[in-house]
Amino acid sequence: IGKSTLARRVYENEKVKESFNERIRIYVSVDFNINRILSQMVEVCVESKPKLSNIEVLTKKLSGHMGGKKYLLVLDDVNIVEGQPWEALKTCLHRIGGSSGSKVLVTTRSNAVVDTVKAPVVHTLKGLLDVPSWDLFKQTVFANGQACPSNLKASGKKIVTKCNGVPLAIKTLGATLNLQDLAIKTPGETLNLQDWKSAEKIVDKSEYEFYGPTSLGLWESIAVDAAN
Repeated sequence: IGKSTLARRVYENEKVKESFNERIRIYVSVDFNINRILSQMVEVCVESKPKLSNIEVLTKKLSGHMGGKKYLLVLDDVNIVEGQPWEALKTCLHRIGGSSGSKVLVTTRSNAVVDTVKAPVVHTLKGLLDVPSWDLFKQTVFANGQACPSNLKASGKKIVTKCNGVPLAIKTLGATLNLQDLAIKTPGETLNLQDWKSAEKIVDKSEYEFYGPTSLGLWESIAVDAAN
């Protein structure tokens, strides 16, 4: 499983639910915006969208609701965060005043984020092995249980190898090829080898936004940081 799936399973675990008074999960991606994060925290905790996005107001509102409570905050898929915004968010969390044992769990694909967060506990996920990676790819592309045609097998395995065992990369490329090929083909037709060759070129490009070496390496990490 990938980092986000693992984080979700932790978040939804019954023992975890019993251990925290409040649980908040926010998808961050490349937009590490403190106002947005605090606003979404308010939405989850107070169950209403805040009228103002001022950091002071949001922090005070969260303090009134979460102060003294033990909470778990999950920041999922943090791809970009500099030291100053991260420290500013930590300051807000201190001011909110959760009880001892409150936790912040951060998932990321970036070594730079791991270095910035400086979490006391870091768990690095290993990529899938070759056989499970190939099986996942086939399941995604051939959703109807169809076997991989012999003319596509070599190209498909090259694509899977270049995904470095990252489930999200395998599923994303597999779903793309599924839409390109299976949705427009009738049973018995040969799938388009050219589309698969194009997919190979995509994962070859180190500058490609999603499949670059920084965002999709051999590891994905989950970092845990105490909120107080």
